[in-house]
Amino acid sequence: MGTGDYKFVFVLLDRLVPGDKMTVDYQSRRYTYEVTGSKIVEPNAIEVLAPTAEPTLTLITCTCRYQSKAPGDIS
Repeated sequence: MGTGDYKFVFVLLDRLVPGDKMTVDYQSRRYTYEVTGSKIVEPNAIEVLAPTAEPTLTLITCTCRYQSKAPGDIS
């Protein structure tokens, strides 16, 4: 992947449902995680990234893919 291509990894994050499984390859190891839930939080809700008692993968993204703006509109 080139610079900036990673944004596409999360573009369909909102379609994950409890029970879905995903794998992450990191440092020559494969980790399997199961989705347990999802929620929409405010941009400053950093508590969702707090340490957990069990190994946990927290995925975050913005919901701006649902906003429609005219080309060139940066407001």
